[in-house]
Amino acid sequence: MSMIVRRMIGVAAAVALAGAFSGATLSAQELTKLRIAGPAPVLSATDSIIWHAIPTKLGYYKEEGLDVSYNLSPSLTGSAQSVQSGSAEFGVTNPEVVMQVREQGGSLTVFQTLRRANGNEVGVLPESPIQTLADLKGKTIGGVSWGGGGALFLTKVLAEMNIGLGDYSRVVTGNGPAAGAALRSKQVDAVILWDSAYAGLANGGVNLRYISIPGHEKLASNSFMATDAYLKNNQETVAKFCRAVAKSYYFARVNKEAAVKIFLDVNPTMRPASMPVEQAQRDYLNVFTAYIDGAAAGLPLEAKIGEIEDWSWTFTQNFYKGTGMLKGLQPPEASYTTAFTDRCNDFDRAKVAAAARAYK
Repeated sequence: MSMIVRRMIGVAAAVALAGAFSGATLSAQELTKLRIAGPAPVLSATDSIIWHAIPTKLGYYKEEGLDVSYNLSPSLTGSAQSVQSGSAEFGVTNPEVVMQVREQGGSLTVFQTLRRANGNEVGVLPESPIQTLADLKGKTIGGVSWGGGGALFLTKVLAEMNIGLGDYSRVVTGNGPAAGAALRSKQVDAVILWDSAYAGLANGGVNLRYISIPGHEKLASNSFMATDAYLKNNQETVAKFCRAVAKSYYFARVNKEAAVKIFLDVNPTMRPASMPVEQAQRDYLNVFTAYIDGAAAGLPLEAKIGEIEDWSWTFTQNFYKGTGMLKGLQPPEASYTTAFTDRCNDFDRAKVAAAARAYK
C-alpha cells in the first residue's frame, strides 16, 4: 500500500458542520446518519445546492430515512481522503482521483455523477488581441492549479499545436476577484477557469470573451464516490441517498430561481449584510445557472440523472495516463459502478416538477 493511501487512512475526521432536517415523520433516532465530504472551503451556489440545500430544505433526505451532514474538505483529493479513511460515507471528487487512489491500493468507487463535463474555457478581456488558442504563444496564462483538470488539459492541447511549456508562462491566480484583477492589470493575458467561476467574475463586473478548448467536454468530472465495502454492505442506503440527490438535481433544473432561493434560505450567511436580497439572488442565479447548464452539458431534462458514461471515463483515463498521473493498471470500469443508476432515478418526476414550479 502506498504512502498516499496510508496517509488517507490516517486522516482525522473533519468537523461536521450541518445537521438537522425537518418535515418528515421519522425521529432522529430512526434516521440513518451519513456524512458527505464536499471539496470546497465553503459552500457555494453550485453542486452544494444539489446535495445540501435542496434536500435539506425540502426534506428529500429525511423522506428517505436519512440524516445527512457535510464535512468540507480542502480539495477533491481531500474529499477522497475523508471517504477512504472513514471520516465520511460519501464524497465529491473527480474520476482521475478515484482511479489514482485505486492504483495505489485504495478502494473508492464512483456511483453517481454530478457533472458530465468540467466546463473549462480560456477567458480573455473583450479587447484582447487573443482570438484563438494559437495566439496564447508567448503569453501569460492564469489558472487555479496546473496539476490537473482543465488547465492541465489546456497544456496538452497546446502541445498538440506545437506550443510547448517553454512557449508561454503559467501562473496561479485563483478563481475569484484575484483572477479578474490579474487580467485587468495585465499581469496575465488569459485565464483558464470554468463556467460558474466565470459567472462569479461577471457578477463583479469582469465580462470576458471565451475561447473553447477542443475535447475538454470529454473529460469526466465531479462525481459521488464511496468505498467498495460501504457500497456492498449498504446498498439500500446508497440508493436512498442518490435518489434524494437526483430529485434535487431535477428540481433545480426545472426551477433554477427556486433552487437559489432555497440556497439562501438554508445558508443565510452567504449573503453579505450590505447586499440587498434581490442582488444576492440575481448574482447567485447567474452562478448557479452557469453551473447547472454546464453540469448537464446538453443532457435532456428527462434523461437519467447521474448516469456514468463509459466513453468519458476511458477518455479521462487515457488523458491522465499521458500526463503520468495514472499508470492504467486497472480498466476504467473498475473505478465506477452503474448498479445504482436506475434506483437513483426511481422517483415521480411529475411530482417533483410540480413542486419546483409552484415553489415561492
